[in-house]
Amino acid sequence: MALSPDLAVGHGTVVERDVPIPMRDGVVLRADVYRPAASPPVPVLLERTPYGKNNYLTSGMPLDPLRASARGYAVVIQDVRGRFASDGEFYSFVNEGADGYDTVEWCAAQPWCDGNVGMYGSSYMGATTWQATVARPPHLKAIAPSQASSDYFEARSYRGGVPELGSLLSTAFLALGPGSVGKLPIPPGERRALLKQLRALVGDVDRTAATWPLKSLADGWPDGFLPYLMDWLTHRTYDEYWKAISLESRYADVEVPVLHLTSWFDSFLDGTLRNFTGTGRAGRVPQRLIVGPWTHHVPMAALLGSARVGDLDCGLGSMLDFDAVQLSWFDRWLKGIEEPRTQPPVRLFVMGANRWRDADQWPPAEVAPVRWYLGSAGHANTLSGDGTLSTEPPATAGRDRFAYDPRSPVPTKGGAHVIIPTAHPPGSFDQRAVEAREDVLVYTSAELAQPVELAGWVSATLYVASSGLDTDFTAKLVDVHPDGTAMNVCDGIQRLSLRGGPETVTAYEPGSRSELTISMSATGYEFGRGHRIRLEVSSSNFPRFEPNLNTGRTAFDSDVSVPAEQTVFHGAPCPSHVELPVVH
Repeated sequence: MALSPDLAVGHGTVVERDVPIPMRDGVVLRADVYRPAASPPVPVLLERTPYGKNNYLTSGMPLDPLRASARGYAVVIQDVRGRFASDGEFYSFVNEGADGYDTVEWCAAQPWCDGNVGMYGSSYMGATTWQATVARPPHLKAIAPSQASSDYFEARSYRGGVPELGSLLSTAFLALGPGSVGKLPIPPGERRALLKQLRALVGDVDRTAATWPLKSLADGWPDGFLPYLMDWLTHRTYDEYWKAISLESRYADVEVPVLHLTSWFDSFLDGTLRNFTGTGRAGRVPQRLIVGPWTHHVPMAALLGSARVGDLDCGLGSMLDFDAVQLSWFDRWLKGIEEPRTQPPVRLFVMGANRWRDADQWPPAEVAPVRWYLGSAGHANTLSGDGTLSTEPPATAGRDRFAYDPRSPVPTKGGAHVIIPTAHPPGSFDQRAVEAREDVLVYTSAELAQPVELAGWVSATLYVASSGLDTDFTAKLVDVHPDGTAMNVCDGIQRLSLRGGPETVTAYEPGSRSELTISMSATGYEFGRGHRIRLEVSSSNFPRFEPNLNTGRTAFDSDVSVPAEQTVFHGAPCPSHVELPVVH
C-alpha cells in the first residue's frame, strides 16, 4: 500500500508530518512524529517549540529524533499555539501549561505509546517543558529541560531591574518575529516589507537599542504584531504579569524526575540553578544538574570533544554527547534501565582548570564565601589606575568617581546573553579595551600565590552615590593572566531605584549614599597561580542592557538623558566588596 504524502519510512523510522492534536478549547496544534517502524508501543519524548518543528536541530541542546527512534522512543515535535503549522494565537508562555498537559495526554493515548511520556527542550522549549510539568499531566514521567528560566522577569527579561535589551530585541526580531509575520492577515507585499524591516532592526542591534523612545520601534506595525515585546518592556517591576507565569512558587507541583542542563555563559543559567535548588527544597523527586563551559547555543560538534566560549578555550573533554546524556536519563525513568555507573547529582565544569567537578549539591559543600575588598588612592579609573582588590579591608576610607553618559555607554564585550552573535558574540573575551575607558573603575588583586577555585554564586556589594534621579551600576569579575589578558568570568547590573527588591520602586535622593548589592550570576572557574582577580565597576553595558537615562524616566518612553556623576565608596564605614564562592 502506498504511503500518504505526510508519512514516510526510512532507517527503520516512520515519520508523520503535521499530525493534528486538538486542545481542550478546540484549537488544533500540529506535530511531526518520529517512531520506530514495526515496533510494539514505546515511550514518547515530546518537545514543544515556537521556532518551527522542522528546525529541531537549531535548539540550544538538541535531541536527534532519529537517534531517539533507533533507541526505542517515539518523538513528537509540536509547533506551539499560533506558530507555523499550529492554529490559534501565539503569546509567549501563557498557554504552555494547558497545551502541554493536553499534548502529553494525547501522546499517552496513541496506540504506538506505552503510556510513558517524557519532555525535553532548550530555551523556550525548556519553558514549555516546565510549564507542562507544573500542570501535572498524569502520564508525564520524566523531563530534561535545558537552558531553562525559573522566572521570566529576573535573569531572563531583566537583571537587577534593568532590561536585557539586546537579548529581548534579538529574541523578538530574529527568533520569534519572522514566524509571526506569516500569520498576519496582510498582503504578501506588506509581509515582505515587514520581514525586511525585522532583518534591518536585528542586523544593527546597537542602533536599534539606541532608538529612543524604544516604543517608537512599533510605529507602523500591523495590529497585534509582537505584543509580548511591548509588554516585556513596559512591565518593569515584578508585578502580576510576571508572577502569573513564574515557576518559582510552583516547585511543589513537580512530581517527576528532572535532568537540568545549562551553560556558564547562558543567559538563563540563574533560572536553571534556581529550578534545581527550588525543586530540591520541595524534596519530592530525583534530580541531576550538569553545567558546562558553553553559551546558550552549544557547539554542535560534541563528539570532537572541545569547546570555546568566546576566546576561552576549554580544552578536550569539555563537550558532552547531549543525545546520550538525555537518552540515558529517559532510559532510567521511562524504561527502568539503570545507568551502567552511578552518576553524581551535580556535575560542573571548572573553566580555567579545564576539568569536571562532581558534587552532591549546588553550590558544592566545600564552598565558603570570601570577600575581596575594593580600595584605591582615589583614581581607580581604567586599568592603569590605582584600584586594588584584597581580602583585607583598606586601612582608610576612600572613594572613586566617574562620569556616566547614557549617550556613550560602555560597550558589551562577551558575557552570558543571547544577543545576535554576529554583532556581539557571548562568552569570555579580553576586556582591556573596555578597561581603557575613564568611566570604568578597575580594582585588581596582587598575583595569586596559589590557584583560587570558584563554584557558586557571585555578588558585589557597593556603597554608591549618583547625581542622577535614578541610575544603574554594573560589576564584572575578570581573570587577569600573567601577560595582562583580562578575561571576563561573570557580571551583573542593578538599578538604583529597585535596590529594595524587584517589586517596588524606591525613590533615590541625588547625592545620597546607598548600599547596593549586585547579583553577578554564578560560575565554576579557577584563577591560576600568578593570575590576578579583578573587578570592573561602571554604569552601563550596551547593548546588552538598556541604558539608564539618569532622569527617573526610561528609554522606553523618553529620549531625554543627562550625564551623571557616579561615586563608589570603599573602606570603613563603606566596605565595598565582591563576594566569591571559594572551594576549600
